[in-house]
Order: sequence, then C-alpha cells, then structure tokens
Amino acid sequence: MAWHSMKVRNCTLETDNVIPEEYLDPITMNIMVEPVVLLQTGMTYDLHSIMEWFERGHDTCPLTNVRLTDLVAERDQCLKSEIQRWQERHGLGAEPQGPEGPQVYRFRQNMYGKRPGEPERFRHEWEVEYAHERISQLLGRRTALQMTLRQAQDGRWLCPLDCSSDLSVPLASTTVYIAGRFSDFGSSGAQTLSKLMQPRPNPDGSLAFNRAVTSLQLLWSKIGPEGASAIASALRPQLEPGGGWTWNRHLTALHLGRNHIGDAGAQALASVLAPRQDPSGTWVFCTDLADLDLIHNDIGPEGAQALAQALEPRQNADGSWVFPPLARLNLHGNPAMGKQGLLSLLESLLRPRQQGGGWVFNPNLRKIYLDGFALDDEVASEAAAALSLKHGASSDESGNRALRLLDLSTTSETSQNQLLLILSRMRMRRKFGKTLADARQVLHSFRYRKDLFRMVRLKLRF
Repeated sequence: MAWHSMKVRNCTLETDNVIPEEYLDPITMNIMVEPVVLLQTGMTYDLHSIMEWFERGHDTCPLTNVRLTDLVAERDQCLKSEIQRWQERHGLGAEPQGPEGPQVYRFRQNMYGKRPGEPERFRHEWEVEYAHERISQLLGRRTALQMTLRQAQDGRWLCPLDCSSDLSVPLASTTVYIAGRFSDFGSSGAQTLSKLMQPRPNPDGSLAFNRAVTSLQLLWSKIGPEGASAIASALRPQLEPGGGWTWNRHLTALHLGRNHIGDAGAQALASVLAPRQDPSGTWVFCTDLADLDLIHNDIGPEGAQALAQALEPRQNADGSWVFPPLARLNLHGNPAMGKQGLLSLLESLLRPRQQGGGWVFNPNLRKIYLDGFALDDEVASEAAAALSLKHGASSDESGNRALRLLDLSTTSETSQNQLLLILSRMRMRRKFGKTLADARQVLHSFRYRKDLFRMVRLKLRF
C-alpha cells in the first residue's frame, strides 16, 4: 500500500491512505485548506500558495503557463467540503476554520475594469486584426466579418452589423456553422476563433461583446481539449470593478460535437457554466446558453461530474433556488461517463429541491440526451424518482412541468431491463393534469444489419 506524507497543522503526518490528487495543491503538494479556481484557466490552487505566486511577480498560471490577463480566483466551496469530510473520515485534523472569506478573490486590478492604456489598446487591435485575417482564410471573409468587432472613431468596439449607437437595439441572429474541418482547423483554428469571441475593453472601461453571433456550431473538426478550453476562455464571465459580473448575453447555442474534447475540455466548459455570487451574495448563472451539444466527445466520469457540479442549482440565503438556463443538453455518444457520471447528471439536472415545505423542479430544462450504457437499478431508480410526483406539506402533488424529453439509449441487453424498470415505475404514477397513459412513452428498438447491432432507446415525451 502506498504511503504519502502530507502537511496538516504545520506538521508532517503519515497515513496509509492514498490522498486524492485533486485535494493537493499543485504548487506545494500539501492538502489544500482554501481551494480557489483561477477563472481564466479553470485550474485549482490553495489560496495562500497562489497568492504567494502572484506576489513574487508571476502573471501566469503555474500549471498551464498561460499568461493571465485577469488575476481573479473563485472559492471552491464544494471541493473544500470534500477535503474536510475526507480528513474527518481518516482522523486527520484540519486547520481551524476562521471567518468565511469572500466568494471571489481579486489579486490585481482586472484590465477590463479600467480604461485601457495605449499599449493595451494596440495589443487588442493587433490581436483582432490577426484573428480576422486568419479566420478569413479558414472560413471566408463573410463569416470573419460577422464575428469581428471593429473600433469606432471614439474608440468603442462595435459589431459590423451595428447600425445604431444604441446597444440595446437587437441585431439579426447569426449562426456560425463549421463542420468536417478536421484537416485544416483543429485546436489552432478554435483558438483563433476564440479571439474573435472575446470581449474587448471600451475607453470607459466597459466591455464590448459580439452581439451578432447567437449560435456557434463547431463540429467534427478535432479541436480537442485545447480548442474547447480556448472557446471556454472567450465565454468566461468577467468581474466588474463593483464586484458584479458581466458576460456574453447573446450566444445561446454552443455545439461542439465529435471534437474529442475529453474530460479536460468538459471541465473547461463547466468552469464557464458554474454560477457565481454577486456582491449581495445572490447566486447568478453567468451565461445565456440554452442549448449545449457535446455528443461523441470522449467525456469520462470526471468531465461528467464537472458538468453536473456546474449545472447544479444553488440555494440563496432566503431559501430560493437558482437553476441554470439550459433548455437542451445533449451528451449522447459519451459512454465513458459511466454510472457515476449518469447519477451525478440526473441528480443535478432533474432531482427536485425542497423549498418552504414544497418542492421546486428545474423550470428551464426541456430536453436531455444521455447514454444508458451504465444503467443499473440505482441509476434507473434515480431517474424514476426524479420524474415522479412529489407531495408537499399541503399534500398537493407537484411534478416536473418543464421536461419534454428524456432520451436514454443503450446497446447493452442488461441495461434494457433498467429502461423497462423506469417505464414500469413511471406507469405507477399519475401525471399532473392527465394520466400517464395519455403521455407518449415509447421504447424504440432499432436494428442495423440484422442482429449485428441493436440500439434500444427510451424516449419519454410529455
């Protein structure tokens, strides 16, 4: 059995239990006391070690060596709680906890929170011009024009389609569709594309976002985890000088199917989807994405759990719940997520929450597509329980009135029994407003090349 040496309460203890790698600070290799996540790269460090790193004059992420333009980190309360529970289980005393720190730590002034100087302004101009020319070569000048912010005479950044100085005037929606460019696009193309999606600082310190592109569909182009991380970086919420958050409120659909982004890419996207707290302590999901499609992307249990944690609703101090804005989530074709990944996603997205003696359900999610390859009794029970009616303190029945489609598919003969189990348990419940028999519930069986391949799909339509 492996032996590890770890530092707790400033002394070295030895234990015959393997310390989970994600509990260790990458800089000091000690168990983290206050884990924080760098918003620009999504990497996690202990607060004190990353603070010392910046105080020594570094402006890069220690793990990725990416130069940081935004030295802001967010406290990871979920990971902190996991570390404390692990220490308690193994009889390891943790540091005494002082007063709760802020949700967001700002190590230096964010460059987007102040007026850009001449060198910074020229850097943005050069970066946009270079990305525009590169995207013009890859995708054509029309697509590049739609995605490129241009500076007006007063120095403000505007979309090419802006015909009014009033930024509240909506623009015609634009869909950028890229598919099958696995030979000449790849991660470098995605990184260049992300530069056109990044917000740019106006002379007054405000941020300019691309208001034209509402749907980005980048499919089957081998962008990999690096390309997905670059796109996530362009969509990351930005901290305002007053402590509030601002983000791209115009992009509502992101499709990155068949790009092999893996767990690393899914974790980068999860860091964008995760909610933040505003100065009043209220939780806010800083994204307007309503449609996220990540089919066939080699996402494993770590990536699935990162997405589940990011999309989990948060409860405010007044007892109210805040849910993510996603209306459609497609993770089909990622069987490596496994049982734990399925459980985490079903629990985060569908499980009802208690509020004021009653139950509240996700009011936004309409369609969800998942692989059922890891279906067993536990997963089937979780799915059936999440979709069943609940009784509140007043004995009134309540249920999920938003969900329209739950799509589970599998080729496993044993998993097909669990699909039938969900159906049987659902038939025992009355659907609000009408009986369940009136709802369309179909167990589809598709056969390709006779019996060579058999796909069984459970579609629950309400």
